[in-house]
Amino acid sequence: MKKLKSIAIIIISLSFFYTAEAQWIKVVNGLTDTFVRCLVVNGTNLFAATGSNGVFLSTNNGDNWVPVNTGLTSKYVMCFVVSGNNLFAGTYESGIFLTTNNGKSWTNVSAGLPKHSSDTTEYLEIQNLVVINSKMFAGTNGGGIYLSTDNGTSWTDVNNGISQYASIYGFAAIRDNIFAALYDSIYQSTNYGANWAM
Repeated sequence: MKKLKSIAIIIISLSFFYTAEAQWIKVVNGLTDTFVRCLVVNGTNLFAATGSNGVFLSTNNGDNWVPVNTGLTSKYVMCFVVSGNNLFAGTYESGIFLTTNNGKSWTNVSAGLPKHSSDTTEYLEIQNLVVINSKMFAGTNGGGIYLSTDNGTSWTDVNNGISQYASIYGFAAIRDNIFAALYDSIYQSTNYGANWAM
């Protein structure tokens, strides 16, 4: 009987432990757009990129959110990347924006990025951003890959080995290697985008 009680106590304890471990809670207070495309941490600040209301900031682990969109001309934010103290946001049709003060103000840093052929006022969608050894790569929707070596001041295409019309669905960096995910394959560059190979 004692053995059965001990086993029952162990089972109940384990159930409680696993239930407690698996619980999630919503942290959306102040988040007026809950279509969140991505999250990034910069220091102790948590940023959320939303589908139509721009960027939101939480300084208390998601308990509260406030919009931080001054200077951000597109509220359709697709992706983030942190480089040192700088935070970059890729948008749907307005290129890339930079903040150096945790979202208090944003500056467009899109010179050299591709624009729509049908509307030259709009940039191609920036789907992904990654930084490797102070070099920043932008993956576009239909315009391949672009590189900036000056914190986004200027961009050049780096599509040798990849179609200049490719859509880039993801990046990963391991040491000096960068990987790009396309719809039908994964490409690798070992020389900062000068060449790509499957």
